[in-house]
Amino acid sequence: MLTQYKLNNAKTILNKSDSPDEDLFIGTINPYTGCEHGCVYCYVQAQKYQPYKNTADLFKTIGIKQNAPALLEEQFLKGLPYGMLCIGSSSDPYQPAEKEHKITAKLLEVTAKYGFPVHIFTKSCLIERDLDILKSIAAKSIAVVSFSVITLNKTTAELFEKDAPPPQRRLETIAQLSKVGVIAGASIMPVLPYITDSLKQTEALIKAVKENGGKYVWPGCLTLRDLQKQKYHGALLKNYPGLASRYEQLYHNRHSPSQEYNSSINDMVYTLAKRNGLNMGLSFMKKLPRWGKGLKPLQKEFNF
Repeated sequence: MLTQYKLNNAKTILNKSDSPDEDLFIGTINPYTGCEHGCVYCYVQAQKYQPYKNTADLFKTIGIKQNAPALLEEQFLKGLPYGMLCIGSSSDPYQPAEKEHKITAKLLEVTAKYGFPVHIFTKSCLIERDLDILKSIAAKSIAVVSFSVITLNKTTAELFEKDAPPPQRRLETIAQLSKVGVIAGASIMPVLPYITDSLKQTEALIKAVKENGGKYVWPGCLTLRDLQKQKYHGALLKNYPGLASRYEQLYHNRHSPSQEYNSSINDMVYTLAKRNGLNMGLSFMKKLPRWGKGLKPLQKEFNF
């Protein structure tokens, strides 16, 4: 099935952040509905988040919110409280559709115009195209990019995120972002139990992030809900059949692994991050002013 692009006009573009930390972002923006990367573990496959009735459409029918830049400008003109915007919370803002339609690039231009800080989630190297815009935002306020890298193992990456760039290529993009003043880091989300969670793998990944100019790592454990769980378990049975029973024990009819497991992952990443001179998560963003004229003092405080 070929990917279908559907142009549409969104009613709104800035969504209230559902982050557990309400001070993290003032709102989230998704320029596209659906995502062409088609990652096996994608949490948006779950019915709770699914934008389409047919789950298969999530990866093959891409809604393009062509009026998104205009809607964002309207928000600024109305008097948006100063704070960080998050672009790409449920679909990659630099997926292949962006190459032609440039909705994300236009959103960044609007953001730069008003001097607001921005955070971007992506696993696409297409973001390199917009280095100049991001450099401009970083000069006026602050630009942060959380690059999704869950493993350095190419084979594992191809199994779970076959349509995304190879891990090493993503690390190279982190280096490019860092060179122009963007605060870049790795989003180690999701950590795949018994596949990408070993001390050896995690330490190698964190060292690679550091070597490529990254400033932080941000871990998050795999969730498994209804249709998403079915898709993931299908891949698990095909490629790691011996792990199925261990997953049942670890999740035990929950959508997330045990609290003990979550804590062990966070503790491991924190220790390794500290050892390598990286920040753990985005806690520094909690100090962002909701109103203000730039964030240079923040950059000095964290030696960015």
